[in-house]
Amino acid sequence: MTNQNRFLSFSDEYRECVANWRFIIGTRFTILGFYLTFNAAFLFQVLSPEIENLYAKLIISLVALGTSMFILCLQIRNRELYFQCVERAKQIESNKESMQTLMVLMDDPKIIHKSSGYGLHTVGLYGLHWLGIIIWLILAFIYSFQFFSCPCLK
Repeated sequence: MTNQNRFLSFSDEYRECVANWRFIIGTRFTILGFYLTFNAAFLFQVLSPEIENLYAKLIISLVALGTSMFILCLQIRNRELYFQCVERAKQIESNKESMQTLMVLMDDPKIIHKSSGYGLHTVGLYGLHWLGIIIWLILAFIYSFQFFSCPCLK
């Protein structure tokens, strides 16, 4: 492989890392928006005085709990992919040969260099997810207790 081909390879790979990094950030915000909308809609249904059926409230709470846990797993996986992109981009940035090419081909080659560790966004995001899971656990417990102690079942 010639030096020119190797430089182009680094450049293409770096651009792909940056594109994936941006996509994952967008995906995290999209999932967060869905999660908040989903929880608001389900909470509205469960806490609505119009729904008196304890079985329906219990099922909605359990479905929301399961979905919240699934979405948290998605966010954890997206975070792992995010850091894989960041680490690979940092490796490319640390290679002097690749950086010389990137300096020529891109205005600001160190796009990703600031990304590291737990940021305020991640702490807030996980806090929202765990808050939702705790709320759904409490509601599922309350409705299951009410449902199974209901005199209509005896």
